[in-house]
Amino acid sequence: MLTQEEFNREFQAISAALEKRRRFFLTLFYLCALAAVLLLCSAVFYPSVPLLAIDRLAGITAPLKRSDIESFRIFIFFFCVYLVLAPIFKYRGSNSSAGLKATLNAKFSLKDEAYSRLFKLFGGFQFAPHGGVSLVDIRNCTLLAEHQVYFPEDYIVGECNEMAVRLCDANVVRVKDHKRTSLFKGLIIVCDISQISVKLRKNFSGRTALISDPQKNIAAIKERYIGMKKFTPPGTFESVLAGYTTDAEEARKIITSALLEGIERFARQAQGLKQQREYWDDKVAYATLALGSYLKEKYISFVGKAELPAEREYDEKYDTGLDLTKGDPLDMSDGGLNKIFELEYYDDKFIFTIPCPYDLFETSSIFQPALNSEDASFLYELMQCLDGVTSYLNRIQ
Repeated sequence: MLTQEEFNREFQAISAALEKRRRFFLTLFYLCALAAVLLLCSAVFYPSVPLLAIDRLAGITAPLKRSDIESFRIFIFFFCVYLVLAPIFKYRGSNSSAGLKATLNAKFSLKDEAYSRLFKLFGGFQFAPHGGVSLVDIRNCTLLAEHQVYFPEDYIVGECNEMAVRLCDANVVRVKDHKRTSLFKGLIIVCDISQISVKLRKNFSGRTALISDPQKNIAAIKERYIGMKKFTPPGTFESVLAGYTTDAEEARKIITSALLEGIERFARQAQGLKQQREYWDDKVAYATLALGSYLKEKYISFVGKAELPAEREYDEKYDTGLDLTKGDPLDMSDGGLNKIFELEYYDDKFIFTIPCPYDLFETSSIFQPALNSEDASFLYELMQCLDGVTSYLNRIQ
């Protein structure tokens, strides 16, 4: 594991390389913005000048029509929008990634370039903007409440202390009356004992889950743990977490104050981030990608086969239309998972969730350095947390 000093040195080197790219495209943005302003002024106040010049070059002597002028203005408007946005999108690059599978024709992605290089510092962890911990990976997990939509993104996979680790930034959404509410937003982390090259420990004997204490009074959640014994978390966690287990002796051995304090320390940092701001160019970039995906889906459904009755019924009940903001309100009620970390282990899986209201693993606006000191601190603490959890699990038999 890198020391904090070693990581900071590497982080500064990666940030410096990204900063050179940002300054180039920021200068290009200002030049294009200036050109756009001049073109718009020309189209608004003197549209006949460029049109007559074009007609003269084309050998056209007919007088200008009102429709010609309006068409010219519309064209100039859209061309100016392109001029302003082109440097921003070129700077950000593609949202695809070669992080998990290198290809010869992989397009540049700023986010992938930044975080792939950073995660590789920690023993070969790999990063990809697309993909995520799938529902298949956590199909037996009881932590996630009943939901209609699951959005995993920014998939990270690797090995830590001979244990396979997969995590992603996820949004778990419930839809009611065609409105979306985020039941959970943050990190889902899976430590998978079955995929290590040399097993340092046997599988878990039983199942134990720690959930937010207020949730134990919700009928739908009580049903999940019928037949399991109540387990009291150690120390101060008794007041904020409720526990259920099928093997109390194993739970007392594994769930210790030290383990929970390490996870809580990272969870508090994730919930206290302050510099994860979204600028207008970030919002435009997301809205453009969302619109493109939406139109693509509509086109495929239009030219493809008709929806099955079950699919049509599901859409009528849960479809929320086009989302351009990624701004689902967080559920902070007793039924939500956004207050404190939760965890569960069973068979060969140890899963814990870290709530965070922000999009993690994102590079900043073109108007700010791509990465900042908070990004460095958060990433290092994440890897420290993973190192602590996996090394602890390997020691406990």
